[in-house]
Amino acid sequence: MKSKEGRLATDCPVEFSKLVSGFSEEAKVRKQASQGKHVDPYQPKSPKSRCIRQRSSSFVNGKCKSKETPLSGNYGVEDMNSNVNGRDIGIRNIPRQRELLNAKNGIQFTLMVAGQSGLGKTTFINSLFATSLINDNIKENRPIVRYKNIIEGNGTHLRFGVIDTPNFGNDMDNAFTWRTMVNYIDEEIRSYIFQEEQPDRTKMIDDRVHCCLYFLKPSNNGIDTLDVLTMKELARRVNLIPVIAKADLLTKHELNNFKMEIREIIRVQNISVCCFFDNNVLDATQNIFQKFPFSIVASKEYVLNKKGERVKGREYKWGTVEIENEKHSDFKILQRILFDWHLIDFVESTEDYYEKCRSEMLRTRLLKARDCLTTNTVEITDEQRKFLQEEMNFEDIEENKLKNYKCYEIINKVIMDKVATEWDPEFITRQLETKKRFNEISNQEIRKIKEWKKNLFMKQENFNQEIEDLNNNLENLQLECQDLEYKLLMDKSSDHHSTDSATLVNVHIKR
Repeated sequence: MKSKEGRLATDCPVEFSKLVSGFSEEAKVRKQASQGKHVDPYQPKSPKSRCIRQRSSSFVNGKCKSKETPLSGNYGVEDMNSNVNGRDIGIRNIPRQRELLNAKNGIQFTLMVAGQSGLGKTTFINSLFATSLINDNIKENRPIVRYKNIIEGNGTHLRFGVIDTPNFGNDMDNAFTWRTMVNYIDEEIRSYIFQEEQPDRTKMIDDRVHCCLYFLKPSNNGIDTLDVLTMKELARRVNLIPVIAKADLLTKHELNNFKMEIREIIRVQNISVCCFFDNNVLDATQNIFQKFPFSIVASKEYVLNKKGERVKGREYKWGTVEIENEKHSDFKILQRILFDWHLIDFVESTEDYYEKCRSEMLRTRLLKARDCLTTNTVEITDEQRKFLQEEMNFEDIEENKLKNYKCYEIINKVIMDKVATEWDPEFITRQLETKKRFNEISNQEIRKIKEWKKNLFMKQENFNQEIEDLNNNLENLQLECQDLEYKLLMDKSSDHHSTDSATLVNVHIKR
């Protein structure tokens, strides 16, 4: 085994071929079958396991429900299965040809591990492949970290991508931390849509997320509101599987109660587990999905069990936990779900979801082009406006045919990113909060202005009162002045009269 083009060099052990059973072993089985040796080592004995095996999602078996489906009609089966240059041909061998084609081309699979920090997401990924796909010593400060590896084995290869969320839930305000993951998933969908419109599609980069494992911290007090809200948003966009991390911290009784509580919360909050799977897949593996949330214990270290065997696990004073022992952990079951039973189902169900998103987005772009004729939200040239007005039929967009692509050119990725931002719940909430804050500040300022106006009126009244009092005082002073003048005149007149009388008396006496 070897890894190419990854961030870190990997050296996958031999046991990886056991991990992905259909990845290499079934290729050998098909090779033997093509030589006339019809042997299937994975053929289950019980009807229930046979149903699960028929829905197997290994790398090379495609989506064929049964490889032994009999042909109907008067076809020459032997003629159709004739051997040409050592290769089987015919209708009965179409599933086998598809398996070989899948084995040759390989498959792209991207897994997101989400959840609050400190729950062992990196250790789980490294335990999944028994090698260091992710370096534990690298401390990333980014909210989203992407790792890519190519894992090869016996002529088949897996382009495996891991999306890690190292700092999720560490902020002081975690109200919108889930938007980082949701935006990443939506952006990869939009990016792939616009890549498909390019003339050269040989170098397309497919980073669409096929499955998300959401890690829940073990607790006897339920799960956090942040986890509920994040799972609810992620379940609408990706196949979500809830996982209880570090399950060895709980007793069996506590773990069973915690699982029942999580199932009830998921039911009440209407959170779908693997929502893109169709009914056929869910019916075939109903006993598997009834076990969620999966309780796992991850470890890269090897310990000795009771039999003296060297196994991966954790050693405690009270005993040893084997991560691949189904009595101790659901690690092995989850491993089979991801890489044996449902790998193709994860990929193809995501492809179906992508087609719905693509159809909705293209329709939205046409409606946006129609709206820009009446609004000035999008800057377009006169020539483009003339084309939209005269040649586009927005009532029946199917009649436009290839003209729609001209419209898609006008409404490009930059414009659609702006539209996505406008529709973003965080943007809308922030906008509402800003408006609320603006209204609060505005009302506060209006109250201040009213207080100032009231104070000004009070000051004006006081000033007018003071002026009136001053006028009254002035009038009183004027009256007092007049009285004083009158008294003064009266005093002067009386003094003059008395002087004349005294002079007459004196004159009379002298005579």
